Amino acid sequence: MRELKVSFGAALAVRGASFTIATGEAVGLVGESGSGKSVTALSLMGLLPAASACVEALELRVVDCDLLTARARELQEMRGGRAAMIFQDPLTALHPMKRVGAQLGEAIRRHSALTRSEARARSIELMRRVGIPEAGSRIDDYPHEFSGGQRQRIMIAMAISCGPRLLIADEPTTALDVTIQAQILDLMAELRSETTMGLLFITHDLGVIARVCERVVVMYAGRIVEDAPVDVLFEHPRHPYTVGLLASVPRIDEAPRVVRPIPGAALRATERIAGCAFRPRCPHAVERCVEQPALQAVGERHLVACWRSREL
Repeated sequence: MRELKVSFGAALAVRGASFTIATGEAVGLVGESGSGKSVTALSLMGLLPAASACVEALELRVVDCDLLTARARELQEMRGGRAAMIFQDPLTALHPMKRVGAQLGEAIRRHSALTRSEARARSIELMRRVGIPEAGSRIDDYPHEFSGGQRQRIMIAMAISCGPRLLIADEPTTALDVTIQAQILDLMAELRSETTMGLLFITHDLGVIARVCERVVVMYAGRIVEDAPVDVLFEHPRHPYTVGLLASVPRIDEAPRVVRPIPGAALRATERIAGCAFRPRCPHAVERCVEQPALQAVGERHLVACWRSREL
């Protein structure tokens, strides 16, 4: 993805974002609500409505599918085959009037030559693989008959059913309690260890990122402001926004535990600002910040878009 820009009329959701995910790499995309994370994911899946969304980029590619020139049939082949997505709320992502076995089977048959009975057997196997108990008897249940964690497992089964090269998970554990969340994260880590599938994990939870990902991309107001390996970013954040994000998480070794919010409000999608979008909230802003900083290397595999990144 190079210089991705997405707008909805006067609203700018993504303002020139660039990053690459390698085979087998787990990348976390973090940022506060409204920073453009989910719109970026939907762009990579070709799921934004053409009637209302304007998508521009120098390059936007998933494996060998050029999303800027692909026709509808090519996009259908890409989705589920080469790339798949797990959504935040499985109850709205799954069809409420179709049995889960039929939905799983439909995805499998769309990208393979399996017969209906073979697809059903494969669906049962996948449900067992993701930890659904009594999968053989529950395959004909409807989505509302499963718990929230089980529905998310079914979404994961559907996403991995055709062996995608890229899996996009858009805050898949947000609506779950911490115990179920841990089980889902363990399941995803186990599935990744068995394949060379790349993972884009979108969340605002830095603890989840530390557990699941190898690299972190930090997004603010539709732009990438920092990109680094997880351990490097947690130990040595270089962008003031990343520093603020990490400082806002209460630490277990502090007494009393203090929440340190980032002052000010995030840039609204309809707002325009010259230079760095974080400038109005940044305690380190200088005159040069009215110019837009590009992502620059400040270490091995560490990119930062800040004029003062080397001195902070």
